Amino acid sequence: MMDAMTAMRGERVPMKTWVWNVVDGLPRFLAQLRVSGTAARYLPATAGVLPSGAAIGLGYTALAVKLHVLLGTWSSMTAGEQQAHVEGIRSFQTDVPSPDTYWGRGAFVDAPLIDALVRTTSLSPSPVQQVSTIRNVIRAESKQAIASLIQVGASPRYRYMDLPDSVESVRLFLESFDWGQPWSAGGQTSALAMLLATGHGEAPREAEEQLLGTIHRFFCALLDPVTGAYFSGSMPEHGNLVNGAMKVLTALDWLGEPVHAPERLIDTCLAALPSHEGCHLVDAAYVLHQCRRTTDHRAVEVRDYARALLEMIRLHHNPDGGFSYWIGKSQTSYYGVPITSGMPVSDIHGTLLLTWALAMVFRLIGDDAAPVLGAIRP
Repeated sequence: MMDAMTAMRGERVPMKTWVWNVVDGLPRFLAQLRVSGTAARYLPATAGVLPSGAAIGLGYTALAVKLHVLLGTWSSMTAGEQQAHVEGIRSFQTDVPSPDTYWGRGAFVDAPLIDALVRTTSLSPSPVQQVSTIRNVIRAESKQAIASLIQVGASPRYRYMDLPDSVESVRLFLESFDWGQPWSAGGQTSALAMLLATGHGEAPREAEEQLLGTIHRFFCALLDPVTGAYFSGSMPEHGNLVNGAMKVLTALDWLGEPVHAPERLIDTCLAALPSHEGCHLVDAAYVLHQCRRTTDHRAVEVRDYARALLEMIRLHHNPDGGFSYWIGKSQTSYYGVPITSGMPVSDIHGTLLLTWALAMVFRLIGDDAAPVLGAIRP
């Protein structure tokens, strides 16, 4: 596999030189995406941006804030620039619930994204399913926005309220997803864990421990002792298994809990390399990174795997200085809404994911000569 990768790369600069060149060039790439004349607004890619992609704003600014933290450029911003980014994210929050039940109080609502989703989900099997789909997106967007604010020591204007507020409703929420597809199910449940763990929802503060305990028990019951992953029914394919585990591990991080079965999960992750997509690459790196915090299990093989991830990440780097979600192709959709035509250029989501993956890979390899990148929480 590595010989094939080497052939694809051709004659290029040594890896150590490449990583320093990449990290040095990433701030310039991010600056290319900044929309001139605006406080803190970014485009999804350097070229091929569709009108629907240019209209969306919340998600890209939240991603840009995390990328600034990773690169260390956040701390070098002026106080005014930092505040512009914070207020740019806060400006999307509303304390007025949606009359069509798409969102509740405290949600972060990117109107062009929601309008596009309403159109694309108009053929849903039922109005209830359409509302559920859009509410899930708004919950995920709100979680992303709040996590980015927390990352830089800021907070939202209001509490996000659209969360289950009793032990029974939390349990029903967790059970409502298809855990035969743990990547999707894990994404929604990790958002719930993060939001409850950071004081959101309508439940009184004294009930918080019970609600978080319900999530803890659910994940413990869902744990597969053979793989160390989280699913129900027959075993999902490897990518879904690892990506789903990553989502649960992000929830455990917000809950302040260690990985439940790190040795088994390392074994599972090392069984195969991920596919060449931004999410798959960063998810594999995150799973190994979190597991290695509590165990030295198969340490040499983990380092070798991390080096293989580094070779894969390199293939996503482009002449414009950033990374593309796919090799030679920018990310084309955001929650199913078309955002670019998929030109061979870098995009903000792929760049954030693969820069984050680089930060974790450097730590897994243990190379003191590698660039120092920051740490973020998803």
